[in-house]
Amino acid sequence: MDDVVRFELPTFEDIEAFCDRLRPRWPGWSLYDEPAWLFTADLSGAADELPTLLREAQDLVAELGLSAISFWLDDRVYILEATRRDSIAPVAPAASV
Repeated sequence: MDDVVRFELPTFEDIEAFCDRLRPRWPGWSLYDEPAWLFTADLSGAADELPTLLREAQDLVAELGLSAISFWLDDRVYILEATRRDSIAPVAPAASV
C-alpha cells in the first residue's frame, strides 16, 4: 500500500468535500468504517505528488474547520494539522510613488 494515502474524516460532509477537491487528481475510494469515514488517494508515483496532496488536504482541513485529522501512509499513522492562517506572513503594502 505504499502508493495509497488513507485519510480518516469525522463526517460524510467532510468526505464529500475531499471528493470534490481531491478526487479529480487522485483516484481512490471512500467508505464508512465506524466511527469514522475513510478517504483514500492513489498516488501515481510522481516525486512531488505526495507533498502536493498533503498540502491540499491540509488546506481543506482548515476550510472544513477541523483542527487535525489522521492519515495512514506506509503502514504508519500520522497527524495532519490544519493550515494555520495566522502563520502566513502579511503582504507588505506597496510603496507610494
